[in-house]
Amino acid sequence: MRSVFFTGLALLLLAIQLLAAVNARTVIFALPYDNRDVMQDYHVQLLQKALSYSTTPYILQPAKETMAQSRVLREISQHTGIVDVFWSMTSVEREKMLKPVRVPLSRGLLGWRLLLVNENAPFLSTPRTKQNTLFVQGHDWPDSQILKANGYKIHAANDYHSMFTMVEKGRVNALPRSVIEIADEHKNIAAKLFIAPDLMLYYPTAEYFFVSNSDTNLAAAIEYGLIEMYKDGSFNALFEQRYGTILTQLAQQKRKVLKLQNPLLPTATPLDKPEYWQPLPGHFEQINW
Repeated sequence: MRSVFFTGLALLLLAIQLLAAVNARTVIFALPYDNRDVMQDYHVQLLQKALSYSTTPYILQPAKETMAQSRVLREISQHTGIVDVFWSMTSVEREKMLKPVRVPLSRGLLGWRLLLVNENAPFLSTPRTKQNTLFVQGHDWPDSQILKANGYKIHAANDYHSMFTMVEKGRVNALPRSVIEIADEHKNIAAKLFIAPDLMLYYPTAEYFFVSNSDTNLAAAIEYGLIEMYKDGSFNALFEQRYGTILTQLAQQKRKVLKLQNPLLPTATPLDKPEYWQPLPGHFEQINW
């Protein structure tokens, strides 16, 4: 009799699992430019953890190919099914096209920009001005517009990897990259380049998950999960695990900071919630060009 009971219980649990699998929604996320070991990416782990708080089961799946940001925006806004969610710096334009989940993912660090330069170029040893500095950025990145709005000259590139080559060959002076991107890129893509040791650009910005304007259920599930992660400490634990060493190393450096304006920052950005933002090291010196 007991064996019959346990057999029945096992079958019931199996049926529940199968039903959950049938009802699960597959969520396709946009691939980052460097998609090695993508399921270990900080943003993917964050998304997976956030969705685990939902009563609806979700299965994450990477997109079949890497796409430029402009195409990702188009695919999501048109609800083509090729991609459902991606993470990106916000802007007024992007928040019109897509629905932002307005919980910052990187605590503002996407606006902390170090410079990849050619170590042998005169840029490091000569006085720098807006007039003699040419940055390279992605043609569809909000950063390009932000830097232009602050008076800097920008070469807009269509290809991600070509930007590193342009710096190496001296066609541009520098490639600004965020503190959470630059170390991996320097190691894996741009080993011949040099991270300028004395300067950092800074502008206020937020990085969010974005979904289609009509995908309200997915947006609500992600937002609920991220807020719960803040409450139970798992958000900060994951952030510290991924970026703690980077921030510790940065705090030990002496850098001069160029604080820039961000005219693309939406007014709804939760700047009034200090728990969402990483403060700049207090000993960094603010300068102007």
